[in-house]
Amino acid sequence: MINLGLKLGSRDSKFTDEILKYYEQGVFQYIELFTLTDTYSDTISYWKQFNIPFGIHAPHSAAGLNLANVSARTTNKEKIQEAVRFADELKAQYIIFHSGVNGMPNEVVQQLSPFADERFLIENKPIRGLDGSTCVGSIYSDLKLIIDGIGKGTGFCLDFGHAICAARTLKRDPMEFINELLHLRPRVYHLTDGDFNSELDSHLHYGTGSFPLKELLKLVPNDGMVTNEAKRSSLDNLEEYKNDSDILNMIIKSSNNPVENIEYLVNKYFGETINIKNKSLVNCCISALVDKTSYREFSFNFEERLKRLSKKITDKEQRKQVVEKIKNIAEKTGYKWSGAYSELVALDYFLDSDYLMNHKFINIFNASDFPCSLPARNGRKTIDIDMSFDLRENHYFTDVKSLIPTQIEILDTIIEDVSKKNPNVLIAVNNYKPESIIDFQNVIENEKNKIKDEIIKGIETKQTHISYTTEKGFVYEFVISYKNVLSAVHVKSSYELAKKDKYKYLNYHSKLLNKDYSFLTFVVNSWFNRILDSYDDFDQIYYRSVSRRVFMEFKNDKTLAKNYFKDIKDTTITVADISTSIAGILFIEDKSVKGDGDGLLYKSYFYLNPNYKWKKALTERDFASAFSCSTFSELSYIDDFQDDNY
Repeated sequence: MINLGLKLGSRDSKFTDEILKYYEQGVFQYIELFTLTDTYSDTISYWKQFNIPFGIHAPHSAAGLNLANVSARTTNKEKIQEAVRFADELKAQYIIFHSGVNGMPNEVVQQLSPFADERFLIENKPIRGLDGSTCVGSIYSDLKLIIDGIGKGTGFCLDFGHAICAARTLKRDPMEFINELLHLRPRVYHLTDGDFNSELDSHLHYGTGSFPLKELLKLVPNDGMVTNEAKRSSLDNLEEYKNDSDILNMIIKSSNNPVENIEYLVNKYFGETINIKNKSLVNCCISALVDKTSYREFSFNFEERLKRLSKKITDKEQRKQVVEKIKNIAEKTGYKWSGAYSELVALDYFLDSDYLMNHKFINIFNASDFPCSLPARNGRKTIDIDMSFDLRENHYFTDVKSLIPTQIEILDTIIEDVSKKNPNVLIAVNNYKPESIIDFQNVIENEKNKIKDEIIKGIETKQTHISYTTEKGFVYEFVISYKNVLSAVHVKSSYELAKKDKYKYLNYHSKLLNKDYSFLTFVVNSWFNRILDSYDDFDQIYYRSVSRRVFMEFKNDKTLAKNYFKDIKDTTITVADISTSIAGILFIEDKSVKGDGDGLLYKSYFYLNPNYKWKKALTERDFASAFSCSTFSELSYIDDFQDDNY
């Protein structure tokens, strides 16, 4: 939970009862004491009576400590030492300094260095002072110079209001400016309300200005320290602080609820109000968005994606579809959020190219318009495809899927049923023995109740491994964990995994059209695929190997598809029909969770089918420059198998 700080001056000695009462009630968790000059001797005994954590705020230029003033070095030294004495006596966690006005950053380093220790924090300032002065320490480069120059563990205090004012002076986006300052790793935060469009700081009470308070609080770690610096109109009591604290706690509460946070994000970026009924639902995606300590990068990337989609998608109906997908993410448990999430990732990826035109998100057709397509032959009345776009003279359709280990997909119904009765148990399957996913799927389908019973018996007797032999003699090993961590043995060979998975890619036959190019897009994310995204070039070998099997191994396979896929009704559709109807397979690696060393958000690998039958097979030249001007996406590898089609 965020810790809230009460800002008081060293002469504020009339609030004893309120301080004790509000601290006991949890209204605040620490005091940030502004130490006025020459008050130590008269006031230190008063403040030492409180068994409350303290932070110290040294005087600023308006109170007589201008650290950028060369001629004030002697008097400044005394004021710095007095602030340090306050900190020593009160065992304060930090001492905050402003860098002064009308001077240079190097002077601040010169004056603070002799006294500095790991408690020292430098606070960012607006550029324009209220008295017309020019503040020192407003921008990232100056702050970094000061902090690094002082050294000795000196840290940073982020004042949100000051950052907003500085950004307005520089005509920069305030949130982008703040995100830049976050790289200085703040230890303490200052937050008031204020005029979001002003260059001048106003220190308003929460709810009386236009600062995006909820958005700002989302940038604070769960255990962060936030001091309220709003000006008190009353000098007789602390009721205004109590009211501010109540408002802030309400905002924090909604920020910590994953579902309510999604509702907030939709309203913030798309101006739509949605209501998700189950407010207690959680999954790793929406939970990470409110865990800013552990998943700051993922949360930032998620919101930046929403921001981009909101700006680029102006069609009312398509915006509605995007909002629905965001909502879907918060309505699914387990890994099932990954479907809607992957569609948004792919949409963001395709929109990042300047060469892909006429994007459309969610395409629904009458199957009769594509009479020769596999969905039409299989009796479908309508065909829905996630995305379409134009590239030069060609029109493309693609359906987006999450690349999830097949054994997890197949075992989902079993695991879900078992987990309802055993919510604190994790279950996985070790290396599965059959030659292909199809064998595995058939075994699980026919014997799932028996498998479920065996797992439940194992849980009741606290077993960690269960061996199950099927009627056909296949042996499966299930791993059970009673902690929050689960380890299973995964396939260690890219080629072996591709061999087992090859039929998986034919299972999307209902998404393939015949008049324009239809390819499949798979999003890879470490949270819903821990087998891939692992080590060395495992992933890339797998992508190419499985694509090659789908395109080459099956191109002449006249086996009836209904033998493998129960939803195939047309008894004339063969495996080769499906294989040769796939124009290509695109794999998008989503780096939102851990980032990428070269700053890319998406890396992609595109494999084109040389045996595509509906039009001239695509080649590398068709997509070679498609992402050459992209901002955060890269088409890392493309292969048309022109010299490898055998």
